[in-house]
Formats: sequence, C-alpha cells, structure tokens
Amino acid sequence: MLKINSENDKNLVLFYLADNSGCSHVRCRFFADYINANDFGVKAVILPVFTLDPIILAKTRAIIWQKPATYQHLSIIQKYKGFQRKFGFKMIYEIDDLFFTSPIRGECLPPYNMSYVRRKEANLDEEIEDALHQIIPLFDVVMCSTDYLKKAVIQKYNFDNVVTVKNTVPRFLWSCDKKKPITEDIKRPVVLYSGASGHYRNPRDNKDAGDYGDWNCAFRDWIIKNVTEDKIDFKIMGDFPWFFQPIAPKIQFIPWTNSYNYPRRCWSTKADFQIAPLAENEFNMSKSALRFYESSIAGMGFFGSVFDTSSDSPYEEIFPDCKIKNSATVEELDEKFWNMCKKENYNELIEWQYENLNKSGLILESTDSMNRLLSVIDRNTSLLETI
Repeated sequence: MLKINSENDKNLVLFYLADNSGCSHVRCRFFADYINANDFGVKAVILPVFTLDPIILAKTRAIIWQKPATYQHLSIIQKYKGFQRKFGFKMIYEIDDLFFTSPIRGECLPPYNMSYVRRKEANLDEEIEDALHQIIPLFDVVMCSTDYLKKAVIQKYNFDNVVTVKNTVPRFLWSCDKKKPITEDIKRPVVLYSGASGHYRNPRDNKDAGDYGDWNCAFRDWIIKNVTEDKIDFKIMGDFPWFFQPIAPKIQFIPWTNSYNYPRRCWSTKADFQIAPLAENEFNMSKSALRFYESSIAGMGFFGSVFDTSSDSPYEEIFPDCKIKNSATVEELDEKFWNMCKKENYNELIEWQYENLNKSGLILESTDSMNRLLSVIDRNTSLLETI
C-alpha cells in the first residue's frame, strides 16, 4: 500500500466539506477516519471553517474541497491560490454528482430532484455555471467518483488533470458476517429500498403533484403487486414515497439515520434483496453503483435499472441476471426476481457479489482503494507492504 513521504513535516491534509450528508462521508469523512487510524504519512483534518493560519498551511500537504460552486467560494479559493506558491500545498477539487450542465447530453439535475427545485427558486443556475468556469482552473486536480463524471468535467472545462476515485464501503462500519449459502428456495423474500428522497419528489403543499422520478418504471407497480398479494415483505429506509401510500399498512418504514449508524440499520433489516430503480438521465449516468456495493457487503442480492438507449447506467456492473431495463414489464421483472429466489441461483448471486467487491477494490480499507486516494493527495509516494 502507498505511504506518503512526509518530508519537511508537511503531513496534513485539510478537508473543506460542503455538507454532513452521506456524500461527504463516503467521499471524505470515512477516508479521513481510516487515514487517522493508520500510518499513511499524513493526518486528515476536517475543518468547520476556513483557515489561513501560516503555521497550519506550512504543514499542509494538500487541501480537498467538496464541490465549491458559488462566487463566495471563488473568492475564498482565490485567496488560497495566492498562498499556494509560498506554502506548497496541493489543491484538489472533489465532486461526486453532476450539478453543472453536461456537455455530453446537455443535461444537469433532473426536475424531480429537490436540489433542482431549490436552485430554481434561489435563481442560482447562472451563478453556478459562471463560478465553476472560474473555480476549476484554480485547482491542481479534480477528483471524481465515476468515469462518466470525469469525462463530463474534462469536456466542460477543458481541464485534463481529472482522476476517478471510486466510491467504496468501509469494512469498519459494514462489519456484518458473511452470509452462508441457503439450503431452500426463498418463499417470502424481504425486499429493501434505501434510496434517498432525491430519487422522486413527493407533492409539496399543493405546489406540485409530485414526480415519480426514478420510480417511473416497472419497479413501482411490481412492488405494489407483490405487497398487495402478500408475496414479499417490503421495507423502506428514509422518506416515504407518496405513491406507496395505498399499501403503507403492509410496508415496514425505517427512519433515516446518520451515516455512521446507517450501515448497521441497513444490514439489520436482514433483507434478501435490495432494489434500485434509476431513470435514464445524465445525473444518474454520473452516479456510482454505491447501493450495489452496500448490498454486496451486506449479503443482499441486488436488482438495479439499466437503460434502454445507453450503456451508461452505473448498474451495468451488477450480476447480469439482475439487470432490469427501464422498458421491462412487471411480468418480466417478476420472472427474473422469482428465478433468483431459487437456492442455486441465489447462492451464486451472493458469492459473485462478494468476489466482485473484493477483486474490484471497492472495500475502503483495500490496497487499491487507499492507493487511489493517496496518489491524488501526493504523486510522490513510496510503496509499502499492505497495512
């Protein structure tokens, strides 16, 4: 595993994070925890405020900003750029969502995402588009979560130094036991949905009628059919979609929690499967297959959407028989699902997911995962044995 050579006592990595959401945890906070628990040659410092303290900056190897995008951010970043030559720190832009207009298909946030609604109401679109064109060139490197997002950044800003650092799942939080092979077919499967409310939009005080969003596909009617017929136990984490109100008495609702409690709450559902519908748009094309990784480490079979006119769904990497096209019918989804409930097929699926997780470097503590991040922080690294 790589270890940074911290000559001249420059051993700090500063993080300026935009929020306390799952994004900042998966992309930065979990990495910071693991870095500080081990000897990688640097220590991570998550600051709640900006600092220009010369003592701190003299010890700083790199600064990571989570998607700054406004004129206020621009002003602050320009100050740091002015100090960069003196103190010699690296400036890294971190982005894991498409929130600018992509040059590939001309899309940005989908209308059913509340971030789209809030930006429209605050009239921020023009500022963000203009500010980003000035902000991105001030950085030494842009760190993206997916190759699609990387391609969009390169084309949009004519900025070549863009690298992909994949999303991962930390074993230190997803510490559940490996699932043992089942010996009988699954008769009444437990199905989990843990997607955030940004995947659809509930009606807002008579302002709009709501939007099915990513659920505008067979998954919605398939859930309603199988819950109504008492064939599955369905559990929802997070917000409750309005279109499931007619079957609400038969659904177990699990409130959202913070990012450190989420893994245990998720795997404690003992779900046999997790589902993740996605609409075909560039916002989703830019996303990672994080729900798939979480399902894999928790021993849940995973069904996800793939697109009809594009191969850019993040779920193209899941088990082949579990890919559900957006144009699929309820009957086609039903056939695939119940076929996967047969013990031989289910055991093959779960084992395939475990092997894929390990060989693809999708565990945060893995050598591949840490090397990707550390190489972005500092290219001058020395190779050590795996910690």
